[in-house]
Amino acid sequence: MATQAADAQDAPVKKGGKKKLIIIGALVLALAGGGAGAWFLLGPKHPEKHAEEDDEEEEASAPAKKSDVTSKDERKESATPARKDRTKGKKVLEYLSGDPTYTVNLADEDADRYLQLGLVFEMTDMLASNEIKERMPALRSDVLLLLSAKRSRELNTLEGKERLAEEILALARRTLSSKLRKGVKAVDFSMFVIQ
Repeated sequence: MATQAADAQDAPVKKGGKKKLIIIGALVLALAGGGAGAWFLLGPKHPEKHAEEDDEEEEASAPAKKSDVTSKDERKESATPARKDRTKGKKVLEYLSGDPTYTVNLADEDADRYLQLGLVFEMTDMLASNEIKERMPALRSDVLLLLSAKRSRELNTLEGKERLAEEILALARRTLSSKLRKGVKAVDFSMFVIQ
């Protein structure tokens, strides 16, 4: 009986010891994983990334090569006509959303169609950006009136979309005071759906 009592006492000890060992093992793995993650995120840069950053810095500081100029010209030629004009001039300081979306009924007589449109204004002047933010309700109203006078066949072509972007750009510039009108560089569509 003495041996049975000793065996009974040893059995719970062994189970408790295994549980402790499993818990300790899990904690060690968790700490090792956390340490590896921290080293990966905060540790030294990867050699490949470091080399790419050095190459980018060298390209930015080096004068343009003849092959670089050719490739840039080729890229400009492949852009749409509206994009070509916008690549020159002042740098965009802010992309300003023209409110969430514009939803209007189009002026089609044969069927009920509507347009959902998202706008983004490319701003090159912070004063102009602040002023257009203040006057956004009036600009939104003007854009809604312009859109509701359009027909779907006008807007289905690339030329029609480009013309619409130019008309909205003119509205945006007219909203601003005369000295800040050039602060709106372009108008982009973030959404364009006709149904």
